[in-house]
Amino acid sequence: MQRPQSHPIAEDVGAPCVLASWRPASAPRRAIITLEALRYSQQPLMAVPKRKTSKSRRDKRRAQHGISIPRVQVCPTCKQPKRPHRVCPNCKTYRGRDVEPLRVQAP
Repeated sequence: MQRPQSHPIAEDVGAPCVLASWRPASAPRRAIITLEALRYSQQPLMAVPKRKTSKSRRDKRRAQHGISIPRVQVCPTCKQPKRPHRVCPNCKTYRGRDVEPLRVQAP
C-alpha cells in the first residue's frame, strides 16, 4: 500500500492533507478532479453561462442591429440628391465650393 502524500501548502500550516489522487495499489486508475486540483492546475476554466438566454432577451439585444435608410440631402448648387458631408457626385461641389476630383483613388 502506498503512503499518502501531503500537499506543500499544507506542510507550511502543519496540517496533514491527503491528496485526492492517493489510492491503494489494488484500486483501478481513474482521474479524480477535486477543487484543490483545479485551483493548482495550469489550464484556465472557460466562462460558461449559468442559464440559457431567453428568446426575448436575445431579441432585445438584437433590436439595435436594424438597417436604416441612408440619409439624403439636396445639393444647394444643382438641386440633385446627395449624401450629407460628402462631395456632390453630380456637380463636384462641397459647401458651395468647387472640389477637384482625386487624381489617384484613395484606399
